[in-house]
Amino acid sequence: MSFQDMAWAVVQKCSSPGQKLVLLMLANRTNGHTGQCNPSHKLLADECSMGLSTLKSHLSALESAGYLKIIHKSVDGVSLPNQYQLVVD
Repeated sequence: MSFQDMAWAVVQKCSSPGQKLVLLMLANRTNGHTGQCNPSHKLLADECSMGLSTLKSHLSALESAGYLKIIHKSVDGVSLPNQYQLVVD
């Protein structure tokens, strides 16, 4: 967990409580030394107590609003968990 990322996430003005929760959970999972954050959709949805489609909708909205970048990963055509990068000022 990165204290700075959590503190940043707390003060962001998200469009919905669900988006805020997803942003906070991503900040909680961000490695403070590397900035890496790559929880699976299933893990993140479980931690946020929401369905996968709801989670994906919130992630997309957070990316569109400029709070995070989603980096899609794959190896030999096999999808891996996305990596998320918070856009901290």
